[in-house]
Amino acid sequence: MIRKPDNVDSRDTSDVQEVVASAEKQLRQLLQQKDGLTRRIQKTKRAIYGLVGLFGVNILNEELRVLLGEKRNTRKPGLTEACRSILMEAGRPMTRVEVRDSLHQTYPELVEHLKNPMSSVSTILHRLANYGEARIVDKNGSKAWELST
Repeated sequence: MIRKPDNVDSRDTSDVQEVVASAEKQLRQLLQQKDGLTRRIQKTKRAIYGLVGLFGVNILNEELRVLLGEKRNTRKPGLTEACRSILMEAGRPMTRVEVRDSLHQTYPELVEHLKNPMSSVSTILHRLANYGEARIVDKNGSKAWELST
């Protein structure tokens, strides 16, 4: 909670109230712009993932991989980036078991410390679907995830 300093006279705050109102208006505008930009970024990523689905992961250059969060030059990828990368490279729907197994093969250091890797993978796959980056499809009666197009 924000507290008024003891040395401020509440009778002389009309100028301050105008500044606060102006800052509030600006903050609201910036948050609306942020929401719009986030939606545009997600649409652009979906378009790129769609192209990867059609033409393969080799169409991505190193810089675009970094922008997509697939590859970090300064550190190892996180679990979310690794799941995203596995789905991208697979180019087909994958169950959570398949994603987990691919993680064990490709990024063992990311999953070896997890108490329940299946739960972590499932959570990440559902988040990717909620973000619009992946979609859930049926694969022989099981849930599977693929990158959105």
